[in-house]
Amino acid sequence: MRHDAYEGNSAALARGRDRRTCRNVHTAVQGQGATEAPAGFDNLTNGFGSNLFDAIGCNVCHTRSITTASVGTSINGGALIVPTALGSKIIHPFSDFLLHDIGTGDGVVQNGGQSTANKLRTQPLWGVRTHDRHMHDGATLTFNESILRHAGEARGVIASYRSLSSTQQNQLITFLKSLERGAARRRARHGHPGGGGRPALCPRAPPC
Repeated sequence: MRHDAYEGNSAALARGRDRRTCRNVHTAVQGQGATEAPAGFDNLTNGFGSNLFDAIGCNVCHTRSITTASVGTSINGGALIVPTALGSKIIHPFSDFLLHDIGTGDGVVQNGGQSTANKLRTQPLWGVRTHDRHMHDGATLTFNESILRHAGEARGVIASYRSLSSTQQNQLITFLKSLERGAARRRARHGHPGGGGRPALCPRAPPC
């Protein structure tokens, strides 16, 4: 093979590898983006539904904001040391991640002894709109039914929910459905301000 032809082929192969690598990086970044808090949390203090969420006590267990453990914290006997990227970050999961008896437990003992058998860990609500089934057993199909299934420790909250007008209940449910990462934010984060073009991380990659 001629030397110039060999160099040409090598350059073409290198360009192909660069493009594949760039695509892989872009895919990985998109995957990480999917774990971000939903866009709805930018305006959590606005809206009737958001106010009702706090007013009737949903936020007691479905906590709006949590600060992660500080950098260097040892978890599970040193199995994990909290890194800088994860330490002391404010997140908005809408969960306290604690065990509660809400009347729908299945008798399975959790990490904490027999007293936890009928307790369930608070389900985070971010992105809950994307779930077509709700509650720990997946037996509930609507937001209203899911709310009304709560009992036990949540009995007082549900009594307050029942006392709301149908309009207020719908406002609360609309708020819950807003807790997901928006497409506009996703495009902006990945270099697609208008929904097209190339990812900012890979300006020389082929269009997505």
